[in-house]
Amino acid sequence: MKSTIAVAWILASLFFGLISIAYSQPIFLGEYPMPYENTILFVSSSIDDSCHTLYFEGITSTVTVPLGSFYEPWGYYFSYNSLVIVQQRAGGEGNFEFNPSGVAVLFWLEGDRSIINVSSGFTIGFSFYYCANDPASVEVYSGEDGTGTLLATIPLVQTPPPTDYDYWYSNWVPIGVSFEDTAKSISFVGVANRVGFDNITFCDSIPHDIECYIEVNASANDSTLCPGDSTILHSEVAGEYPPVVFEWWSNPAGFSSDQQNPNTGPFFDSTWFIVQATDSLGCEDIDSVLINTLEICTETSAYPNPFNPDYENVKFCFELTKAGNVTVKIFDVAQKISRTIINDEIYPAGEEQQIEWNGRNGKGDIVANGTYFYIIESNLGEKAINKVSVLR
Repeated sequence: MKSTIAVAWILASLFFGLISIAYSQPIFLGEYPMPYENTILFVSSSIDDSCHTLYFEGITSTVTVPLGSFYEPWGYYFSYNSLVIVQQRAGGEGNFEFNPSGVAVLFWLEGDRSIINVSSGFTIGFSFYYCANDPASVEVYSGEDGTGTLLATIPLVQTPPPTDYDYWYSNWVPIGVSFEDTAKSISFVGVANRVGFDNITFCDSIPHDIECYIEVNASANDSTLCPGDSTILHSEVAGEYPPVVFEWWSNPAGFSSDQQNPNTGPFFDSTWFIVQATDSLGCEDIDSVLINTLEICTETSAYPNPFNPDYENVKFCFELTKAGNVTVKIFDVAQKISRTIINDEIYPAGEEQQIEWNGRNGKGDIVANGTYFYIIESNLGEKAINKVSVLR
């Protein structure tokens, strides 16, 4: 490693720098253990193919990354100290949130400035979002490396910290400038680790927000089920910028998952399952799928219904068409198992059977008043489902 930061400076950066340190050892600069071959920085065209907005997204490494020549294919070259940092919520070191696009921003840890050279030059204007703990400035020059004629200066005031926040750098401000001549470099001037930049836009005095193309489609293995059954949900995405985060929930409430293709678990009423997909740029899309449940899948009855477990049991009646091993379970309205009455016991075919429930759960306590579901199921696929009410 080429250099270190003094311990006192680290302690100050702990609370107010873009890097928030959770350990006491020095931060090393200059060389970073990052997978260069797997790093892709996001850029989009704006106005024409020679003018772009740089979003700094798509970093597959969560460590702080030197920019170097990553934007070289688009004609942008950064000074050696220019870095990209990922916010802590995404697994990185960044002491920031609510930046305008994705989870990564530009900053630096060495020197008093970061420079972008644009070999082909650009005109009209320049803009970006920033967040700063100290006053800073941005200078536009006609030559590379901050040389030639100073075409424009953008003074940057300290941005106020939010009143209710987890990370100090949370108030990101858009700003820009117009000019007439051709510019070939931008110099971001400020205290190291005290200012960050995002959505850097060339050829326009207003920073461009990211364009979203992600689309998610929800589906399921089954569209109609017996009450108490479960199925596999599916979400297919297109136009995304990976990685993608999935969030499932249901209406009526009771189900949630962060898997792309989760199992619903048993449910008893027709239910909408909703999925939201969010990619690394912060773009999101929502879709849903309805799964209907049948009233009763196989003939069964319960009596007395309702019943009072203080002085009586309820009888569940059913008849198998094929002899098999039977299991009987009681579920509450929250779809949680209250008790398993019969577990894998053999019953004959063609005979009416009666199974009693005394209204107690697996702990031996009388259950609360309300509606319960009972499921009678054989190992050969027969299933009987109905409702029973407890009223004391």
